[in-house]
This record gives sequence, C-alpha cells and structure tokens, in this order.
Amino acid sequence: MHHPQLGDYTSMNTITSYEQEARIGWAPSLDPSSRDLLSKLGVAKEGGHTFTYDLRAADGGGTVVTETYDWSGVEDPNFAKLCPLLSEAQLSETLERIAKEVE
Repeated sequence: MHHPQLGDYTSMNTITSYEQEARIGWAPSLDPSSRDLLSKLGVAKEGGHTFTYDLRAADGGGTVVTETYDWSGVEDPNFAKLCPLLSEAQLSETLERIAKEVE
C-alpha cells in the first residue's frame, strides 16, 4: 500500500461482510511489520474504516460494482485527519483496474 503522507506500508484485512457473488467487505489494519509507518502515525490509533464492494448484474450483461469506503468508525481524531485515505480518483482507478482484469 502507499499513502502520499505516510509512504509505503503493508496492511492486513479482516472480512466484515460477504455474500457470494453479491458483496465483499473488509476492514484494513496495519501490519505490525510496518514499523516505519507506526512511527509516522505517532499517537494516532489507526482503524475504524472499511471498504465494501457490492455487485449486481447489469442490464445487457456485465456487473455493476459499487464501492463504499466508510471511515465513520474511526475513533481517533489524529487518525481521522488522514481520512479519506484514498481519494475519489484512486477509488475510480481501482474499479477501472478490476474492470480490465475481468473483461
């Protein structure tokens, strides 16, 4: 992973929701091996944000993917200052990469 203010880091993900062929959601957390990032975060406690992809069949074929990035569960105001961790453009780029992979 990469964040402009924090640099490169590794994250771990916990599945938060799953419905076969309809939804997958996950909550990222910092991999303890990312010690450099831990020092950059300082007193900030990361976590409380989730990503969810909802999938539905599109009229005429294909799949409509809706990505939800929710940071409403972030409790630490120091970490909240970093949110959104991804810009709208970055989220769109992710969906574009997925579309290319499944074409």
